[in-house]
Amino acid sequence: MVQFFLAQVLFALANGADPGAAVTDAAIDKTWQQYLDTPPPKAVQLAAELAARADLVAKSLSTVDNVTISGEFDVVCSGGGDLNAYYMGIEMVLRRAGLKEQRHAGTSAGGWMSFEIPLKGEARTLQSYLSYGELQEANPIHFSTVATTVLLQDHHWQMMARWQATKWNSTLSSLGGKVFLGLSCKKHPFSASELVVISEFTSPEQAAAAFEATGACTDTDVEGMQCVDGSGASGSKMTPLFQDGRRPQLIIDLMETGFPTVEMGLGKFTSSQYFNLVKRGQDEASEFLKIGKVARSAGAITWCPVGSNVKQNVCKKV
Repeated sequence: MVQFFLAQVLFALANGADPGAAVTDAAIDKTWQQYLDTPPPKAVQLAAELAARADLVAKSLSTVDNVTISGEFDVVCSGGGDLNAYYMGIEMVLRRAGLKEQRHAGTSAGGWMSFEIPLKGEARTLQSYLSYGELQEANPIHFSTVATTVLLQDHHWQMMARWQATKWNSTLSSLGGKVFLGLSCKKHPFSASELVVISEFTSPEQAAAAFEATGACTDTDVEGMQCVDGSGASGSKMTPLFQDGRRPQLIIDLMETGFPTVEMGLGKFTSSQYFNLVKRGQDEASEFLKIGKVARSAGAITWCPVGSNVKQNVCKKV
């Protein structure tokens, strides 16, 4: 499988993007900062609708004699850009169903969402993504191609990384040992890149750098290492699976959402697209909990039992 996020900059430049022009629009930056501080009314309303819908979906599970997940488990989500709306929908149902989620891991978009929900909460996280869809709708020329959009989102997510790590500084320490971000790092200037997992967040600066790096287009300094998007270092499914065998793992593959893979996977989406993919995640989480699979795509949500071979970051059941 093509590792989308290691190729973001090359993709953009090959399609004629001017990185300087793409990220220097002060008016768009100002609007995005305003949206972070105070999400626009439409985003707030859409997020509220999705929360109410998740309540109903979770309530419907109360009529099921036995859901297919019991006991403690960990959750791992692949890379996949803003296809992480699917992951958001799944999490909204899992949390309302009262299941015993423990650790969360991911690379790129899966890492973003794994980090954001426990840091700033479901509502604010969802509002930010819906707001970004609105930002794109309001600025169609700047976001007219995937080539420019991927560079703009990389820039805007750097802004968001610093903003949220500072605003929720008091929450950062509580993420330690619970949130695991997969990065692709060079530990020494001339060494090969390898998977590095960050699971302790010690300051706003360090946390922001780790959040940026898990989905970054270009090198980001994290704890003295040069790091970029972790998808390419996390196996063929871009999933940094837990290696200690402590618990079963619920695995979410964003490349199996069925939504526009190239566009949403590289940051180009509308608020309606994000909204609809969250709904799909809610519905398919419910389906998985009821029958143990997603009929539309067997690989979208899978269960990796304890004892499986996960050495290559792909679950091979023994």
